[in-house]
Amino acid sequence: MFSLKLHSLLLLLYLSLYVTALTNLQHANLDFNLLGGRISLFGDFDGVSFYNTANASAFLTPPPLGSVGFYIRNTTTSDISTAATLDGLVSQALQLTNDSVLLVGNFTHINKTPVQSPVVYNVTTGQFSSIWPLALKRDDQIKRNVLTALVDGELVYFGGDFSFNNTNGVAVYNSRTKALQSTPFLGFGPDSVVNSIAKYSGNSANPGSIVFGGKFNTLGFPQLLMHNVTYNVTLDNTTNSTNTSLISAEQLVLLKHAIFSNLNGAPGNNDASLICPSLATTWSALDGSGAEWAVELPDAMKGLSPTKVRIYLPDDASDGIKTFRIYTYPNNGIMNLTYVDPATNTLAYCDAWCPLLQSNSLKNITETNKLNSSSLNKNNSVFVNNDGSLSMYYYPGLSSRNLGYGSNYQEFALVNQLTIDKVGLTALAWYGSKAEFAGIELYQDQIRVYANNTFNEPNCGSASNGVGNSVQINNGSWQSIKQLNSAVTTKDYLVSAVQDSSASLTFYPNISYSGVYSILLYTPGCALDGSCDKRSIINATVISANGTTVSSQQIYQNNLEDKFDYLFFGHFNASSSSRQNRIRLDYLSPVNPSVQDPWMVADKAVANIVELDTYFVKNLTNSTNSTNTSKSFILKMSLNGLFEYSLANFSSFDPTLVYSISGNSTIVAKTNTFVGNSTINSLSANLSLTSSIDQVFVNGNSLQLLGTFSSPNVTLQNSNLISMSLDGYNSTLNETLAKVQGISKRDSQQILGFTFNNTITSVFPYGNASILLGQFSISSGTIKNLAAGNATTETASNVALYQDGQLYSFGNPFYNINFSQFTQIYIDGTEYFVFADEDGSYITWDNSQKSWLSQANVLDITNSLTLNDAQIVIGSNFVSMPGNSRDQAFFSNNSVIQSYSFNLSSGAIRTSYYVNSTFAVIGGKFTSNLSSPNVAVIQNNTLTEIYKGATWDNNSVVSALFVDPDDEFLYVGSNGSVKTGNLPVTGVSVYSLRNLTLSLVQPPDLSTYNGSAISVNALALYEENKQLLVGGRFDRAGSLDCNVVCIYDTVNTRWLNPQTGSNTVALSGTVTDAKFFSSEIALLSGDLVFNGTKTNFLTYNFASSLFALPPNEFMATGVSDKHVTKFIINDNSNAQLKSRMVAKGNDFVIGFNGTGWSRIDAAIDYSNTTKLTDLKLVQLASKSSNNSNQTYFNSDKALMLSGVFSLKGYGVVNLAVFDGSSWSPYVFTLNSSKIGLVSSISFQDIYRLQSSNDIKSTLKHLSVGQVVGISLACALGSTAFVGLLYIIPLFFLLRESKKREAMRKRISEDDMMNIVDPGDLFHEMDLQRNY
Repeated sequence: MFSLKLHSLLLLLYLSLYVTALTNLQHANLDFNLLGGRISLFGDFDGVSFYNTANASAFLTPPPLGSVGFYIRNTTTSDISTAATLDGLVSQALQLTNDSVLLVGNFTHINKTPVQSPVVYNVTTGQFSSIWPLALKRDDQIKRNVLTALVDGELVYFGGDFSFNNTNGVAVYNSRTKALQSTPFLGFGPDSVVNSIAKYSGNSANPGSIVFGGKFNTLGFPQLLMHNVTYNVTLDNTTNSTNTSLISAEQLVLLKHAIFSNLNGAPGNNDASLICPSLATTWSALDGSGAEWAVELPDAMKGLSPTKVRIYLPDDASDGIKTFRIYTYPNNGIMNLTYVDPATNTLAYCDAWCPLLQSNSLKNITETNKLNSSSLNKNNSVFVNNDGSLSMYYYPGLSSRNLGYGSNYQEFALVNQLTIDKVGLTALAWYGSKAEFAGIELYQDQIRVYANNTFNEPNCGSASNGVGNSVQINNGSWQSIKQLNSAVTTKDYLVSAVQDSSASLTFYPNISYSGVYSILLYTPGCALDGSCDKRSIINATVISANGTTVSSQQIYQNNLEDKFDYLFFGHFNASSSSRQNRIRLDYLSPVNPSVQDPWMVADKAVANIVELDTYFVKNLTNSTNSTNTSKSFILKMSLNGLFEYSLANFSSFDPTLVYSISGNSTIVAKTNTFVGNSTINSLSANLSLTSSIDQVFVNGNSLQLLGTFSSPNVTLQNSNLISMSLDGYNSTLNETLAKVQGISKRDSQQILGFTFNNTITSVFPYGNASILLGQFSISSGTIKNLAAGNATTETASNVALYQDGQLYSFGNPFYNINFSQFTQIYIDGTEYFVFADEDGSYITWDNSQKSWLSQANVLDITNSLTLNDAQIVIGSNFVSMPGNSRDQAFFSNNSVIQSYSFNLSSGAIRTSYYVNSTFAVIGGKFTSNLSSPNVAVIQNNTLTEIYKGATWDNNSVVSALFVDPDDEFLYVGSNGSVKTGNLPVTGVSVYSLRNLTLSLVQPPDLSTYNGSAISVNALALYEENKQLLVGGRFDRAGSLDCNVVCIYDTVNTRWLNPQTGSNTVALSGTVTDAKFFSSEIALLSGDLVFNGTKTNFLTYNFASSLFALPPNEFMATGVSDKHVTKFIINDNSNAQLKSRMVAKGNDFVIGFNGTGWSRIDAAIDYSNTTKLTDLKLVQLASKSSNNSNQTYFNSDKALMLSGVFSLKGYGVVNLAVFDGSSWSPYVFTLNSSKIGLVSSISFQDIYRLQSSNDIKSTLKHLSVGQVVGISLACALGSTAFVGLLYIIPLFFLLRESKKREAMRKRISEDDMMNIVDPGDLFHEMDLQRNY
């Protein structure tokens, strides 16, 4: 009956949706020792990570709108992988086993594969699996939605608005057997919704209870809510004052000490007199005017729920109220009313325009009722008294409520049961000249007796027959809290400062009819009056009218907020003047034994009617008698959105023990005790039918309920949040012991001692604290600000933390956002809180640093949990990387990325130049803590200022760097100007690394004819003549015409035209790179036009001052319509350009094998975001088997490419390695939650070839054949060794003098032998101006 036998094959064969195996990638085995010990990366990023898994960077691409990403973060390596994309939201992510997680949400596809929520993800296999296959037979399918889940060991409880196996709202899944079942109680009634499920376990010895919250009012097995109750009782029956069998159990609301007011009332009215109609006072409005009469309850009485209003008519044939409406506060709403229409004697309804008859008309109707009383009384629900007044029961299932009219009054019942503080009657239309009425009474069907006896005083005179609600002080000195603590203004209860360990009082509730009642004792919270340390333990004893003690229990009064305790549930005889039911409170001891002046407090006791004895209905007489009898009745439990399912009660469940069928009758068995009448279920019964619970959760010893509540029987402080203090699990009763206290809010009211101006949307447990979320502001002078070291503040907005009676603000401003989601996550030891709404807005709090995270779009997440070293994160955007410095990082192995000891303030690094393991230069457009921007030196991992005192143009970007082989001068190329002293230098500037100053002589400016921007992209030094080749986009150097390429004579500090004599060629375009491929010849790349021929490459011979096109096979790059932006030469000097090379452009990478070019970038997926920035050849620790042909470089080398690009099969990367046959990702970066950019790679690079001397340095890294050739040359030259011994001393003697001579030269000897070009003369003049 309760188990669904699913097809075992379907259950074993889960619906496999998608598999993401988080296999670690193997990176290139680099020889970091030969690379200078480290590889440095520079660019535009704020986080760096190795690309360790197949789709490691996928998380940087947010999922489509309306979808969420399912991310897995390795807590050891910090690597993040995107396991899937779901086309909807995930409301819950719960750990199912050690390596699996359960997902519940409104998604229907995972990676475009159809699926029905919920699903399970297995971290080990990387597999998503559906709990139930979509192919189940029709009756077995889950129809509609699973909204919530609870994992309890191997069982999973699902709740929602679904139907399954002919049950509603609930299903249970066994994760071990893969069986899906209905619950023993068969779920809930039709159209039920379960929004939340929680578990409370008292201790390890019992299984505890499952608590369901939502919108429902019965069980799918409704007989479980019917209890066959039998008890022995003495019935004392006393008649009413009338001769009718009508039960009038509703009691007057006592308003003697209320606050009365009016609007447009006539002069001379006594507003308060209306509560005593027997005074025959008439209250009138101003002539011809609408008016309002209102009454505000005393503080102690606020929050009660009236059931009806009786309005008395004036004995005046002309004036009166024709239509009216009833307002209640604080909800400030017009009440829906029901009444008996005197014209038809049937129920009618009204709201904004409710009718009243004139008194003469009503008298005539009651006279008619006297004549027709016999026929009217035939209806068992209608009763006519001797005076013609008529009443009827109108509330289904409750004979305690009736409604009617008399000769001078009409009654109106409130359809919606609301807690009120104030009620007003507004007269809208009137008879005669003015509106008037003669009295008003409020009724309730709760029996409320207040400790402060003032509020038990009747409206008129004294209680009839000497029976009424009252309190007796037995001993001790008692006074109002308002007298003790002037700060308490919203409550009024009694306090006894206990002396001699003695304080006691007794409540006497006016139980006027025999029946079954539940007795509640209310205790005010200590947070409001600051008495938590003084509160006491008391004993509460319930004594029946015949003097029998029916209940006795200890009550702890140190509750922070208001609470109520259930004292007794059972039968009471009606009270009389001689025998009264009562609740006695006695002081026992202080909660804190060290307290010398303990407080005992008393607020009120409430008796709620469960069922009245039927004896009254048929056998009422004008006498009193006693009957000893054994009585049975069927007690029907009500459910209104809350249900406690005791696991122990159902451990041996047998449906035959619930009920049986005899003919047409259902016989409820006395063994039907499976559903207990626990505090939780009793609270559910006392909520109204309109109640709905959105959240149920256990936080320490507190069960908290969030939703929309009202109650006709239980006073709730508000309709938003209820907190139940859990006193443990009673293994004898198999139910949870709880005390109910309200900590929620109404508009602009005190909650927890703080004033909220709007409702709380969500509450989440956090340790023993609660996180409150919503669109509210809280005001108080005692809030503590977490963002300001717990300093006192006056406000908290949207989010707040409540713990141990203290409210904490997060220091944020008010947002016009209704926050409802809370996620806690740890990342690299830092704890973050993410607060979000349902529309995607979120804010992130760093709880470790107690500050708000300023970086946007980083943690847009809704779920997080950790399984071993796998952190599961779900959301619209999850971006996290280890804390790297801005725009720079380095690594010395393939496992740890480090950062230099500096951070940039703004901008990015564009280029770098490696000098040695402790010294490098960086350039770009950036600022730092140094005064000079755009260029700096990294020395021993820290940033050192150069160009001190220089100022750069706003648009200047350093684009090229070079340090001469003697480490004496730094040459800086840029697209703008830097001002040194009073003179700006545009294009190339020189800095002395030895003097740490800008050189006194700076190269004249580079410029273009049309004034457009220049660029400097390439610097290469010809060591023989100390000539620096400068390549880029420009037309002049000073006054010297110098297109695209110009030579700077570093010795004579002047520009030289690279072309001389009659060999001048036409050259235009842009040079992008320059490297030496022989000791005298440099190879240039770019977007070039040579004598009308478009080309990617040119050569320049320093010895002959000639430009030339490379051989045809070299020219045939295969990308002639594009231009090369950077290239590397992978072999030593080769004057015939037969060296192996690699070159790149904006959207290509090509390799040269010595005879021709080929594309080597098939694995790169180009797009409009692709940007290729740098190429380097790196040294491997061992030869690669993938490069046995050594087509483009030796097998112990690999190509490294930087930028931002996508590799097929992997995703977007910033650094990748090509081993000669395949590409593999290496590093990716982050920049404000998106992919960053690596612009420059820096290490000890023997293939840099920016100096002609670099050709020589490659000899020690040459191939075996080349080394043999060199050895042979050394052998042939060994005979000259002795001769060299004579020459060496002479060389050293002359070296210094030659250097001085070279420095003194202004015009070279070759220039002196030829006619001096006029441009050179003008150039020398430019040079002098720069001194």
